[in-house]
Amino acid sequence: MNIAFIGTKGIPYQNTRDRQEYALESIAVNLATKNHSVFVFSDPQYSSVLEYKGVTIIPSKKSILSIIHKLQKIKNLDIIHIMSIEYAWLAFWVSIMMPHIRIVFEYHNYTFVDTPHNRQKYRLLSYISAQFSDSLITNNTPLYRLFNQSFHHKLYSIETGVEHTSHQSSPALLSDMFPEQYLLVNISLYKDSKSLDLWLKAYQKHSVNIPVVIMGKVHPHIREHYQSSNIIYVGEISGTTEKLLIQNAYAFIEISQAREDIYPLSLALINGVPVLAAQGMVNEALIRNAGRIFTPYNYSSIMTSLSTIQDMYPILKRKAMAYIPEIQDRLSLDGQIHKYIFVYVNTFQKKFRQAPQETQSTYSIPVIARS
Repeated sequence: MNIAFIGTKGIPYQNTRDRQEYALESIAVNLATKNHSVFVFSDPQYSSVLEYKGVTIIPSKKSILSIIHKLQKIKNLDIIHIMSIEYAWLAFWVSIMMPHIRIVFEYHNYTFVDTPHNRQKYRLLSYISAQFSDSLITNNTPLYRLFNQSFHHKLYSIETGVEHTSHQSSPALLSDMFPEQYLLVNISLYKDSKSLDLWLKAYQKHSVNIPVVIMGKVHPHIREHYQSSNIIYVGEISGTTEKLLIQNAYAFIEISQAREDIYPLSLALINGVPVLAAQGMVNEALIRNAGRIFTPYNYSSIMTSLSTIQDMYPILKRKAMAYIPEIQDRLSLDGQIHKYIFVYVNTFQKKFRQAPQETQSTYSIPVIARS
């Protein structure tokens, strides 16, 4: 098949905090190794290469007319995979101007529901993209439920993949910088600084005698107010350091509801790190019963979660380790690539069959009957 990807900054990804680009690179390169012709539309300021590991890179501006013009130059293009809600109108125009091309549209976060100022705009864009695409992919359970009612006949669920690497105990890279045991607190969204503020108040009040390492962008007021030898701020990190910090944490605490960036939480789960996370549909669907949920902005709930770390750690660790095979099956990059190929083949052939009842869930690819 000939497949074009549109809606990311491009590949190769510059660091692992470019989550969409990180995932796209794995998918595109893997497809190319399987003898598919793969094209990635890229921001010229992000990536200057024209070919990467068998993938053709097409420098392009965000103009829909410019993208369509370049799409028309690709011979025998079978599928375009759009990965951003901002390109919803592209699905509309391609369906009219190039009806022979199949359109796969992927939704990566809860933006169009969760952003009050832009709610109507994103709802319109989500409707346009869903209406004029042949297949839809969501990467979390709340999005799946949102689209399932109206577009179940062309909807698939593929959770964001994570590369699984073996656990490294006391790596030299960390031993000189961090204590042997630490609670790794992640703040995915800057706006959740108030929640972090309350969590740190509870931490200082509680008797948990384990240092804290805080990862993510933190408000300056918090850095000034909470200065202690037991609190270490590392800011926004990526790559090997981020992976090692997560893999070797005593426990992982997700302060944000992780609507947009589930990578750190996923990496903790896939490595068997005990997890406590702020209440939210995305977090709850990802963790299931393998960790504990606390209510953000609720002092009592946070204190209870800290007591859980202190009093029930062996139980938390056993549950986390027991969850590894299941979460690895759900989130492994290799498994996700096979799921994408499955979607492309079904979309290209336009043949949909009814799946056995046990596979009809938000955690597998539903194959839904279509007339």
